[in-house]
Amino acid sequence: MKQLNIIEAMKMPIGTEFEVNYDNKGRAISNMILKENDSDKYLDWINGPPLKVFDFLFSNIKFIPIQKPVSFMEVVNSNKRCKVEHEYVKEIRRLSDLCFVYKLEFKKGEYMPLNYLMYALGYHCSQEDIQEIIKNGIWYLEE
Repeated sequence: MKQLNIIEAMKMPIGTEFEVNYDNKGRAISNMILKENDSDKYLDWINGPPLKVFDFLFSNIKFIPIQKPVSFMEVVNSNKRCKVEHEYVKEIRRLSDLCFVYKLEFKKGEYMPLNYLMYALGYHCSQEDIQEIIKNGIWYLEE
């Protein structure tokens, strides 16, 4: 879970949504979305009470990008590391078993190259299960 300050958040792509935490205890106060007006970027509240400029300047506000799922084809066409959520993947006790071949230790839920993920799934799942994961899994790309 990547935490950004306001300067880093403003560098993210237009349309990025954030969970906004305002203290070290990680209490979420609201969600925001990065928008553009003419040539200026700004953060707009999705829900919750707006903060004053003073709150942004003198508090420990952190912006956590809310990840959006992508299609499997977007994963295939990307060179980024990925992860997938699916009930069959949750049943796999040690998704990282075969990754020792590559001297890497991936934990379930972590991002990994698509070829490593598919290799590990192929070791643990049937062809039908892999087809189900590809079709109905929730895929994410590492930012």
